[in-house]
Amino acid sequence: MRSARSRPTESNVETLIHVDGLRTYYGGEGVLADAPVKAVDGVDFEIRRGETFGLVGESGSGKTTLGRTLLKLEAATEGSIVYDGTDITSLSGSSLTEWRQNAQIVFQDPESSLNDRLTVGAIIREPLEAHDWRTPTARRQRVRELLDAVGLTPAHYTRYPHQFSGGQRQRIAIARALALNPEFLVLDEPVSALDVSVQARIIQLLEELQDEFGLTYLLIAHDLSVVEHICDRVAVMYLGKIMEKGPTEAVFSESANPYTHALLSAVPEPDPTKNPNRLTLRGTPPSPRNPPSGCVFSTRCPAKIYPDVSADLSYEQWDVIEQIRAVLRERARDSQSLSERFRRRVGLYQPTAGFDASIDAIRGDVSLPESVTETIESALATARAGYHQQAVRELEETFSGICENEVPATHAQNDETHESRCHRHRDTYTSVQTVINERFNHR
Repeated sequence: MRSARSRPTESNVETLIHVDGLRTYYGGEGVLADAPVKAVDGVDFEIRRGETFGLVGESGSGKTTLGRTLLKLEAATEGSIVYDGTDITSLSGSSLTEWRQNAQIVFQDPESSLNDRLTVGAIIREPLEAHDWRTPTARRQRVRELLDAVGLTPAHYTRYPHQFSGGQRQRIAIARALALNPEFLVLDEPVSALDVSVQARIIQLLEELQDEFGLTYLLIAHDLSVVEHICDRVAVMYLGKIMEKGPTEAVFSESANPYTHALLSAVPEPDPTKNPNRLTLRGTPPSPRNPPSGCVFSTRCPAKIYPDVSADLSYEQWDVIEQIRAVLRERARDSQSLSERFRRRVGLYQPTAGFDASIDAIRGDVSLPESVTETIESALATARAGYHQQAVRELEETFSGICENEVPATHAQNDETHESRCHRHRDTYTSVQTVINERFNHR
């Protein structure tokens, strides 16, 4: 962890960016269009001046889209992004050009983010020329200063990107991002494409530059060890929504949301016996075109609140039911694909191909009460007839509960700056930690 000296944790620290109700959707326009892809779906947070704010989550959770929307590289569908008192979603023309000097981005892949046909000097000088910054002589001098700041030398000015290692190329990308002396940087997986030893040096460089130039960072990452080391606060994102956010230490040591528990459980341990009961999520994330109507994490949640179908059902029995439902949802989604529509049209569609084998493997030797079995068999018969969407709805009527039917509110945890979105934070339900301990024997 960075020293407490460099962490702006006081509540009175000035807010640089305030995001309210931000949505970024793709498509969905027109009478015959499919539903829009909800890449970012109702996000609220703030970034304080001088801090590093982390954004973590699985691939496809909307992290990069959110970062690009903050820089107006993607258009916001709804909501506001207030940067130092100005709503940038309404900026255009010269006002937008002037604002963009204050916010830059460092991309994930240093191999593809630099133009191999330009020299290093020309690459770093590009934003200076685009904004007509001072004189040509001053620009060249600025480039030399930036090369020195990121640990390169003036001799690198005339060389080409292919002559550098991955770490050096990322240093060039960082120098380019700093060219116009911005206040805010989006770091989109800045070290994920680098070797571990190189990652440490780039992280150290970013910390040194932040202290030297007073920078504010949004760090997008999937490597939780990097986030824990460099970030002051962190937000955990899933399917376009923020599930948990707060001070990094609180989120990592006192995680409140089931999704955060699952992410932390996936972090490799040097001693594999330390966490033998890894919390593995079932299935794959739903499509952002058609997310669950209640909690977006409800289809995979290890602490899901089940309905009172049978008070005697064990966690193992519920797992069988949930896995069967997941198979039906996947088949329902596949049946709507263009390839399956074509196969239906030409008579090649086989609704039961591999279906029974999958269900048998899920059931194993777990027995279910007769009433539950009857409901499941009825839905399976509907699916075998090729009506997967109807089969999904049949099981929803019996086995869906509050998690699938109601959007959870955000609840403050022990620290008011630590928030989590989950129905289990209500006083009427068993806590997330208790349920996970019971189910997975985490101690």
